[in-house]
Amino acid sequence: MADFSSCSCREGMEEAYLLLSKLVFSRDERPDSPFPLLGAFLDALNCGELLGACRSYHALTAALLSAPSRRVSGDLWLDYLLWLAVEAEHPFAASAAQKRRDDDVFAAMRAELSTLYALTKLNDAALRRFAQERYRELKLKPRTARDSAELISTALWSGNAAKPQPPKEEKPVIPPAAVFQMDFDWAIWRYGEMRLSEQYVSDEALEEIYVRLLSGKPWPSLIDDLWNFFASYGCGGFLKHRAFQYERGGLFPLDESALAPLPAVSLYERERSELLENTIRFMQGARSRNIAITGAVGTGKTTQALSLAYELPEVRLIAVDASSCMSLTPLFERLRAQPLRFLVLLDGMDFSSPCAASLMNSLLALRAQPENVLLYATALRAAGGESAFPVEVELTYPPLKEFVELVTEILEQDNVRAPYETVRNACIDYQVDAHDRLTCAGALRVAEAVKREL
Repeated sequence: MADFSSCSCREGMEEAYLLLSKLVFSRDERPDSPFPLLGAFLDALNCGELLGACRSYHALTAALLSAPSRRVSGDLWLDYLLWLAVEAEHPFAASAAQKRRDDDVFAAMRAELSTLYALTKLNDAALRRFAQERYRELKLKPRTARDSAELISTALWSGNAAKPQPPKEEKPVIPPAAVFQMDFDWAIWRYGEMRLSEQYVSDEALEEIYVRLLSGKPWPSLIDDLWNFFASYGCGGFLKHRAFQYERGGLFPLDESALAPLPAVSLYERERSELLENTIRFMQGARSRNIAITGAVGTGKTTQALSLAYELPEVRLIAVDASSCMSLTPLFERLRAQPLRFLVLLDGMDFSSPCAASLMNSLLALRAQPENVLLYATALRAAGGESAFPVEVELTYPPLKEFVELVTEILEQDNVRAPYETVRNACIDYQVDAHDRLTCAGALRVAEAVKREL
């Protein structure tokens, strides 16, 4: 392996070309992705097109800046290589997440890690030095001459060995006037020291993996560590997010703000306890049952379900718009391949609709629902007859007395003491003026109004 920090331009180009040709899982043929842009940079140097090399270098820098890689190492190039090894959903990560060892995939990943580790030795300083060396070569030889770097790379691309050229009669060298004056003060890729940017749900384990990969130890020796990591924490987007929206066959991250805690109030305390205990049993691998959360509009059915993911950080939540979902089979196949446990929320279920009937039939099919998936549904009314949701938790509108107590509890949490009659009158005014039923959301609005009056 060439030492990119001290090798010649010819040696560095040869090594970089060879490394790019060895990529398997990380191969990306899109012309605007980092590896093809690195190849374009090398091609431009090979042809003596220094302006083309400059353009490719800065296009490569832009691609690294916009890549999905996490800012962790302090270097854009190294960040991208870490992302390919750890965060990209490649076949090795997918098979490890299923705890299924494929010897061919394992061997290919070992070779891939060797290639990626060798590429970590390449950096922006080496590429700029290669360009400067080529610039000096071009200044000292006629434009029509084929130099050693061009011969080497041409032989590599054609699959032939590079043969030394026979000595030629020395001729006076005429520097070409066509070589542009170049400024090699190009953008640098180093931006700081190692740190974890953003927030990933698997950060505790991820940080340890990053530290090991950045320790200088050859990456192939860490293949078992990576296997164990994927087998425990899953792969791809599940390393970063714990709540998703499932739509159009894809999983899209939900903002963490959607997983807000519930106010610590007595309303729905029994129903809340039932949901929480059932979810905890599921997370522990004990017997749990699918639940339909029913109730009229505004009773907080969806909020109750979403808050479970806030209180139980180990659970992964998948929200599904039940009104537009005909089948969960593709989603189940994806979740079954992960070592995590998922709460799938079918939001807005209408058990009387043909869509729901089709969905129920598929859910009741033998082994359709994976063992690592628990189903909750929100609906106005429960399903009749045989259902994939054998348990119903109903949320009802509170009477005025309980609504007043709810508003009082919310105020006390904010250290606000208000006379009972003041709170009761505000609740009655809200019910009369808003022409609305008494709900949790309404109690929050009334509490805010009382605080403004005090």
